Amino acid sequence: MYQTGGALSGLDAGGRLIYNPTGLTTATFTGVRTIVPSNPSVGSTGSGYLASTVTGSVDHELLRNLLLNAAISYENDTFLGISRVDNVFGVAASVKYLLNRNFYVGGTYNYQQRSSQLAGFSYTINILMLRLSTQF
Repeated sequence: MYQTGGALSGLDAGGRLIYNPTGLTTATFTGVRTIVPSNPSVGSTGSGYLASTVTGSVDHELLRNLLLNAAISYENDTFLGISRVDNVFGVAASVKYLLNRNFYVGGTYNYQQRSSQLAGFSYTINILMLRLSTQF
């Protein structure tokens, strides 16, 4: 990856592996490395940053109408043009209960923690969401 005349260039790459240990369980592993251009509205991001992300998730059909999901992720953001590296760790869990073929109730919990070398950009969030939804 290199920077020429204010333009950012480099290689974006990624991959996904899907494994089905049983007919009811799916494990998915994803890795992505991409260049994200700068956005002055979110603070000092230099010329952009290189984001490297790995994610693992498991989906399981506990019952015919009860679906479970768990996921974990890690992201490393290396900023170009400034001395800043951020690390983001996340976990999530969700449940979906199918009422019939068009409606379901569910819940999701997300936890995310960002550690930044730049003061004021580190955070921890916890999000709990309950839903009644439709699908067609």
